[in-house]
Amino acid sequence: MCEIELVLDESVLKRPFGNAEVMREQLEYLAECARRRNVNLQVLPTDAGPGGGYAGARGELNIVETPAHDRVTFLEIQGESLLITDRTKVSTHRQRYAKIRAQALDPRRSLGVVEESAGVRR
Repeated sequence: MCEIELVLDESVLKRPFGNAEVMREQLEYLAECARRRNVNLQVLPTDAGPGGGYAGARGELNIVETPAHDRVTFLEIQGESLLITDRTKVSTHRQRYAKIRAQALDPRRSLGVVEESAGVRR
């Protein structure tokens, strides 16, 4: 079973996409996924970092581990994709990802934020 780590900026939970029903269903599904044993979902609050200067300010970042246990970075920007295999660059991206995770809420609190955004009552 593959392990999935995901950090979402809190703003994506609030930005309307489709109508209210579609948004609620998407958030409920996200919460369902976050409850899985192989998924670690964290929410990066909009107020993370001093003065809003959080580590995720540079945009989307995907780090993938291959079956051979090599790590690569995958970036998708404006419909273009880029696979980075240079170990030094990937190391820099891994360090940035570590900072993003450090500024994010823990998985339990993150699930609560997702559920609250979906209107789920505990």
